[in-house]
Amino acid sequence: MPTRARWRILQPRLIALTAIVILCLLPFVVSGLAGSKSRGQVTNQKNAEPAQLSKSISVHAAGRGNPTINLSDGYDLITSYAGPEDLRAALEKNQAQPLSLASADFDEDGVPDLVSGYSYNGQGIITLLRGNVDSIYPNAPEAQQRKADGAFTEAPFLSPAQVFDAAVAADFIGAGDFDGDSHWDVVAAQRGGQFL
Repeated sequence: MPTRARWRILQPRLIALTAIVILCLLPFVVSGLAGSKSRGQVTNQKNAEPAQLSKSISVHAAGRGNPTINLSDGYDLITSYAGPEDLRAALEKNQAQPLSLASADFDEDGVPDLVSGYSYNGQGIITLLRGNVDSIYPNAPEAQQRKADGAFTEAPFLSPAQVFDAAVAADFIGAGDFDGDSHWDVVAAQRGGQFL
């Protein structure tokens, strides 16, 4: 079978598998501590600008699971970016190539966050999207107060996404306490590279 035909068969399955992995990881990866908050890299939940989900479906998955896995359709996350101007522009104009994902609770608020790795002009970009507790507990008193204040969003992440530059394209990205300081760290590597 030609490579193109195989890709057309595998592509929808890979998209569905990626969606399953993300949906399965987010609720369960809630342990650990983060260094980002202590370094002032992220904003407070109360002051965070709400993100939104797109109105059009970007991943059609509803009704395509088996009896043990029920998927819903996926939507694009509409967010702004905070970080170096050239990297923000590359992300806003869809010029950066998405490569990798990892999840951990980087800001220590009990909700998993998402880091994404990109490649752009021979360098890497890493973004951090903070998890939104209101998407998990929409009826909590704090969520009800944000509804009253007009700051509530059902989106799984908060805006803006923090943007960081990386020395290499982030073909591979991981989260863990790599330096033993009891805070979550991010590690990235390029395919065929010799350092992290």
